[in-house]
Amino acid sequence: MTKLAKMGKGERDQVCRRYGYRKILDSCEQAKRDRCEWLWVDACCIHRRNTAEVAEANNATYRWFENSSMCYVYLNNVSGPSLPTARDNEKYSVSNGWPKWFSRGWTVQEMIAPSNVQFFNSHWQPIGDKKTLSRTLSRITGVPQHILSDGLSGNRPCVWNQNEGAGSVSVD
Repeated sequence: MTKLAKMGKGERDQVCRRYGYRKILDSCEQAKRDRCEWLWVDACCIHRRNTAEVAEANNATYRWFENSSMCYVYLNNVSGPSLPTARDNEKYSVSNGWPKWFSRGWTVQEMIAPSNVQFFNSHWQPIGDKKTLSRTLSRITGVPQHILSDGLSGNRPCVWNQNEGAGSVSVD
Protein backbone atom coordinates (compact mmCIF):
# COMPACT_ATOMS: atom_id res chain seq x y z
CA MET A 1 0.00 0.00 0.00
CA THR A 2 2.87 2.39 0.73
CA LYS A 3 4.44 1.62 -2.65
CA LEU A 4 1.13 2.48 -4.28
CA ALA A 5 1.43 6.14 -3.24
CA LYS A 6 4.85 6.34 -4.94
CA MET A 7 3.70 4.81 -8.26
CA GLY A 8 2.90 6.72 -11.40
CA LYS A 9 -0.77 7.27 -12.21
CA GLY A 10 -0.95 4.59 -14.93
CA GLU A 11 0.65 1.91 -12.78
CA ARG A 12 -1.42 2.95 -9.75
CA ASP A 13 -4.66 2.81 -11.77
CA GLN A 14 -3.76 -0.70 -12.92
CA VAL A 15 -3.19 -1.87 -9.32
CA CYS A 16 -6.42 -0.24 -8.14
CA ARG A 17 -8.42 -2.33 -10.63
CA ARG A 18 -7.12 -5.63 -9.22
CA TYR A 19 -9.43 -7.94 -7.33
CA GLY A 20 -7.30 -7.95 -4.16
CA TYR A 21 -7.20 -4.16 -3.99
CA ARG A 22 -10.98 -3.89 -4.36
CA LYS A 23 -11.40 -6.57 -1.69
CA ILE A 24 -9.29 -4.51 0.74
CA LEU A 25 -11.17 -1.27 0.08
CA ASP A 26 -14.61 -2.87 0.23
CA SER A 27 -13.68 -4.75 3.43
CA CYS A 28 -12.64 -1.46 5.00
CA GLU A 29 -15.95 0.14 4.00
CA GLN A 30 -17.91 -2.76 5.49
CA ALA A 31 -15.84 -2.63 8.69
CA LYS A 32 -16.57 1.10 8.96
CA ARG A 33 -20.29 0.44 8.59
CA ASP A 34 -20.04 -2.20 11.32
CA ARG A 35 -18.02 0.18 13.54
CA CYS A 36 -15.04 -2.18 13.73
CA GLU A 37 -11.85 -0.58 14.97
CA TRP A 38 -9.49 -3.15 13.43
CA LEU A 39 -9.58 -5.16 10.23
CA TRP A 40 -7.42 -8.01 8.98
CA VAL A 41 -7.80 -8.83 5.28
CA ASP A 42 -6.64 -12.12 3.87
CA ALA A 43 -5.87 -10.95 0.34
CA CYS A 44 -2.67 -12.92 -0.22
CA CYS A 45 -2.33 -16.63 -0.81
CA ILE A 46 0.13 -19.00 0.71
CA HIS A 47 2.01 -21.59 -1.31
CA ARG A 48 -0.60 -24.39 -1.21
CA ARG A 49 1.75 -27.12 -2.43
CA ASN A 50 3.99 -26.63 0.58
CA THR A 51 2.17 -28.72 3.22
CA ALA A 52 4.30 -27.39 6.07
CA GLU A 53 3.48 -23.80 5.12
CA VAL A 54 -0.24 -24.58 4.83
CA ALA A 55 -0.26 -26.37 8.20
CA GLU A 56 1.53 -23.49 9.91
CA ALA A 57 -0.80 -20.91 8.36
CA ASN A 58 -3.92 -22.89 9.30
CA ASN A 59 -2.88 -23.31 12.91
CA ALA A 60 -1.76 -19.69 13.34
CA THR A 61 -4.79 -18.11 11.69
CA TYR A 62 -7.31 -20.24 13.57
CA ARG A 63 -6.68 -18.06 16.63
CA TRP A 64 -7.15 -14.88 14.56
CA PHE A 65 -10.55 -16.09 13.43
CA GLU A 66 -11.52 -17.44 16.85
CA ASN A 67 -10.72 -14.11 18.55
CA SER A 68 -12.40 -11.94 15.95
CA SER A 69 -15.68 -10.22 16.71
CA MET A 70 -16.79 -10.78 13.13
CA CYS A 71 -15.53 -12.50 9.99
CA TYR A 72 -16.51 -11.37 6.49
CA VAL A 73 -16.66 -13.91 3.70
CA TYR A 74 -16.51 -12.24 0.29
CA LEU A 75 -17.80 -14.61 -2.38
CA ASN A 76 -16.39 -12.93 -5.48
CA ASN A 77 -18.05 -15.36 -7.89
CA VAL A 78 -21.55 -15.25 -6.38
CA SER A 79 -23.53 -12.41 -7.93
CA GLY A 80 -27.01 -13.20 -6.62
CA PRO A 81 -28.63 -12.51 -3.24
CA SER A 82 -28.17 -16.05 -1.88
CA LEU A 83 -25.84 -19.03 -1.71
CA PRO A 84 -26.45 -21.75 -4.25
CA THR A 85 -28.30 -24.67 -2.66
CA ALA A 86 -27.26 -27.22 -5.27
CA ARG A 87 -24.01 -27.97 -7.03
CA ASP A 88 -23.66 -26.08 -10.34
CA ASN A 89 -20.76 -27.55 -12.30
CA GLU A 90 -21.34 -25.20 -15.22
CA LYS A 91 -21.26 -21.96 -13.23
CA TYR A 92 -18.58 -23.09 -10.73
CA SER A 93 -16.61 -25.49 -12.92
CA VAL A 94 -13.21 -24.70 -11.39
CA SER A 95 -14.33 -25.34 -7.82
CA ASN A 96 -16.21 -28.63 -7.82
CA GLY A 97 -19.62 -27.08 -8.51
CA TRP A 98 -19.66 -24.63 -5.57
CA PRO A 99 -18.45 -21.02 -5.21
CA LYS A 100 -14.64 -20.82 -5.29
CA TRP A 101 -14.29 -19.81 -1.63
CA PHE A 102 -15.41 -23.28 -0.56
CA SER A 103 -12.47 -24.91 -2.34
CA ARG A 104 -9.81 -23.04 -0.34
CA GLY A 105 -7.79 -24.94 2.23
CA TRP A 106 -8.69 -22.72 5.19
CA THR A 107 -12.42 -22.28 4.48
CA VAL A 108 -13.39 -24.74 7.22
CA GLN A 109 -11.56 -22.87 9.96
CA GLU A 110 -12.95 -19.54 8.76
CA MET A 111 -16.45 -20.94 9.25
CA ILE A 112 -15.88 -22.78 12.53
CA ALA A 113 -13.53 -20.55 14.55
CA PRO A 114 -15.39 -17.18 14.58
CA SER A 115 -18.71 -16.94 16.35
CA ASN A 116 -20.00 -14.39 13.82
CA VAL A 117 -19.44 -15.01 10.09
CA GLN A 118 -21.14 -12.75 7.57
CA PHE A 119 -21.36 -13.75 3.88
CA PHE A 120 -21.35 -11.20 1.04
CA ASN A 121 -21.80 -11.60 -2.71
CA SER A 122 -19.60 -10.10 -5.43
CA HIS A 123 -21.30 -6.70 -5.00
CA TRP A 124 -20.71 -6.69 -1.22
CA GLN A 125 -24.41 -7.23 -0.60
CA PRO A 126 -25.19 -9.38 2.46
CA ILE A 127 -26.23 -12.98 1.81
CA GLY A 128 -26.59 -14.06 5.44
CA ASP A 129 -24.59 -15.32 8.39
CA LYS A 130 -23.27 -18.76 9.26
CA LYS A 131 -26.13 -19.47 11.66
CA THR A 132 -28.93 -18.65 9.22
CA LEU A 133 -27.05 -20.36 6.36
CA SER A 134 -25.93 -23.36 8.44
CA ARG A 135 -28.05 -25.91 6.56
CA THR A 136 -26.68 -24.89 3.15
CA LEU A 137 -23.13 -24.47 4.46
CA SER A 138 -23.28 -27.95 5.99
CA ARG A 139 -24.44 -29.40 2.67
CA ILE A 140 -21.58 -27.69 0.82
CA THR A 141 -18.76 -28.40 3.28
CA GLY A 142 -19.81 -31.45 5.27
CA VAL A 143 -19.34 -29.55 8.56
CA PRO A 144 -22.18 -30.62 10.88
CA GLN A 145 -24.93 -28.03 11.04
CA HIS A 146 -24.91 -27.87 14.85
CA ILE A 147 -21.24 -26.79 14.83
CA LEU A 148 -22.03 -23.97 12.41
CA SER A 149 -25.08 -22.76 14.29
CA ASP A 150 -23.96 -23.39 17.90
CA GLY A 151 -20.15 -23.44 17.70
CA LEU A 152 -17.78 -25.93 19.24
CA SER A 153 -17.93 -27.21 22.75
CA GLY A 154 -15.10 -29.04 24.48
CA ASN A 155 -12.17 -30.07 22.34
CA ARG A 156 -11.91 -28.49 18.94
CA PRO A 157 -11.37 -30.74 15.92
CA CYS A 158 -8.08 -30.90 14.08
CA VAL A 159 -7.94 -28.08 11.55
CA TRP A 160 -5.24 -29.67 9.45
CA ASN A 161 -4.51 -33.27 8.63
CA GLN A 162 -1.36 -33.51 6.54
CA ASN A 163 -2.36 -36.92 5.16
CA GLU A 164 -5.73 -35.69 3.88
CA GLY A 165 -4.72 -32.26 2.56
CA ALA A 166 -6.09 -28.89 3.58
CA GLY A 167 -8.96 -29.18 6.02
CA SER A 168 -10.46 -32.32 7.45
CA VAL A 169 -13.73 -32.02 5.52
CA SER A 170 -14.06 -32.83 1.85
CA VAL A 171 -16.59 -31.39 -0.57
CA ASP A 172 -18.31 -34.11 -2.58
